[in-house]
Amino acid sequence: MSGRERGFSLIELVLAMAILSSLVIAGVASLRGAQVKKQSKAAAEILAEGFRLANLRARSQGYPVGVGIPSDIGKTPVARGFYNVAGEFGAPHAPGYDFGAEIPDAIVFSGTYAGPNWTPPLATLSRGSQFSFEDWQPPYPSDSYVVFLPTGEVVANHSAANGAYRVVVGTRCTYTEPAPGPEPSLPPEATLTGISDPYTITISTQGQVEVVPGLLEGDPQLVQSYQRLPRSERIAFTPSQYRGPNRPPELIAPKVVIDPPPDRKVIPVLTSADPAIALAPSGQVSLTFFARDPDGDQLTSVWESTPGGTWTIPSTRMRWSYARAAWYRTAIWKPPANALPNSRFRLYCHIQDGRGLEVVPSASTTLGYPGATADGIDVTIIPTLRLAYKDAGGGLSAANFDGSATTSILSSNKLKAGDPSRMSWSRGQHGLLYQNGSKPRFIGALNGEDPQQIGNDTAFSGSLNGLVTQGTRLYGLVDSSGTQKVQSLPAPPVGGDLVVRNEVTIPGGTGSLDGLVASDAEHTLISTDGAGKFVFVFLNDPVTCSVTSGPAMKSLMVSPDSKSVYGLAADGSIQSCPLTLDGNGSSAALGTATQVLGPGCLLPSLSPDGTFLVYKDGTGQAQLFNLTNQSSVPLSVSGYSDMVWSEE
Repeated sequence: MSGRERGFSLIELVLAMAILSSLVIAGVASLRGAQVKKQSKAAAEILAEGFRLANLRARSQGYPVGVGIPSDIGKTPVARGFYNVAGEFGAPHAPGYDFGAEIPDAIVFSGTYAGPNWTPPLATLSRGSQFSFEDWQPPYPSDSYVVFLPTGEVVANHSAANGAYRVVVGTRCTYTEPAPGPEPSLPPEATLTGISDPYTITISTQGQVEVVPGLLEGDPQLVQSYQRLPRSERIAFTPSQYRGPNRPPELIAPKVVIDPPPDRKVIPVLTSADPAIALAPSGQVSLTFFARDPDGDQLTSVWESTPGGTWTIPSTRMRWSYARAAWYRTAIWKPPANALPNSRFRLYCHIQDGRGLEVVPSASTTLGYPGATADGIDVTIIPTLRLAYKDAGGGLSAANFDGSATTSILSSNKLKAGDPSRMSWSRGQHGLLYQNGSKPRFIGALNGEDPQQIGNDTAFSGSLNGLVTQGTRLYGLVDSSGTQKVQSLPAPPVGGDLVVRNEVTIPGGTGSLDGLVASDAEHTLISTDGAGKFVFVFLNDPVTCSVTSGPAMKSLMVSPDSKSVYGLAADGSIQSCPLTLDGNGSSAALGTATQVLGPGCLLPSLSPDGTFLVYKDGTGQAQLFNLTNQSSVPLSVSGYSDMVWSEE
């Protein structure tokens, strides 16, 4: 081939083509890498400007302005953009910036990474701000928020490093799964394990925003090339894009928390086939429901009841529990003031997603009662108090204050010989007082225990006409050779020989006094002779008494607020009279009496809350009278000759 130009062999051509292709691929990859890195920087600058603009808006407009980093309902720390939230509280989200259209390789990571010293959110509210995320109610509580306040301060719901909050922008990253934050009130946080093309945005507690190339103070091994990191499987977009198809809210455990608990012994739930929460007429029910929305919607609770009653918050947005990662809300229901025993109510909570779907919890879905109604939770008004009375056989029985659940407590033999009279309940000592002739006796609760004699046979130096406790003392009204006195012993339960003290003599000229009642508010004992004279014994030191004119009544009862006294007139009508007691325990005054119930009443007794009267009508039927709505219902007790209210 001498003298001729040498050509290329086939092998040489193939090798040349391979080298050229490698150079082209390398050039394209280098160009692609440069473009991706530019996207990361551009995204960091855009996000930083979003923070700066939020700071300016908060200062100029006078309310908090936040930047939210979406998390796909707490499922990922990687986002494709950010959004804005502005307002005093409960404000909806507003558009921010979605990187997907112009810089699709850029991502935002909100979480921690190895290197800096991370701390919980910083206590920066030094200028009188009263901001809290629970009160501010961000629209998507699982998301990461940086909030700028009108004071110039910055708060966030994620960790801080070296006195500032940090958000990292890159192109690809790897991380650990989100875990609960350092406090139950914080959303879960993830930890970065690798990132490419990072830029770190720092936000100080006073609002300074800075973009720093690289992973600020991070472990160098975390920064890796774009090609070596996998594409993120889950990336959160701004909320309007990731909600997905609408699905109804779902209850989560604990589905409901009830106060009072429906299984407590003193206020039992009815049978499982007829479930109900039971409470006293003056009581209330607190319900707390927990729910999630699979689409990430904010949830609202709307509370209703039938046939009546009132809610503390009839309609409100639910709050977010970071500890349970769920929405929750507590509302308190109170029955109507005129609710009677055995009244039934149904309580409803509508948990709504704002897009037309809801869940209505019931006793079946929340408490597991198989016979419950399909919606709502039933509530029954039943008594927490019981009535003790002497039955037809001369023994002691008890019943619920609506006359149900009658129980025999003591036989006539255990009550000892004689006719027990003038029964009264000693609230401080949790037991029943009564007289057996001139001897005081005490039964510690209505559980069948034997009566206990108080002191010896001569503890009170005269014929006993009334017993009552006030504080730690037992007071007796005695008649000694025609002279009426009030004498005092230590309150039961006590035994042995007791010495009388604090004796006071009733002034002469009054008729035979009819028992004793106590005014707890002013530490005063009251009695009447039934002919228009009232005796007030003031339990100060020394004990004194005075006589005041008033209506002709006996069988006295004092309201819990000590502002009214009730009693029987000569014709058997129940009268009410205004009562004024001096706060120093030294004087008393009575107003004009008015009729509460017509003639023919016997053995009246006022409930401890001042709401109900029990009495025996002219036919011998026991009646329960509601002082609030002026209505009576018959009680299923019969044959009694005395009646007194007791505790639960």
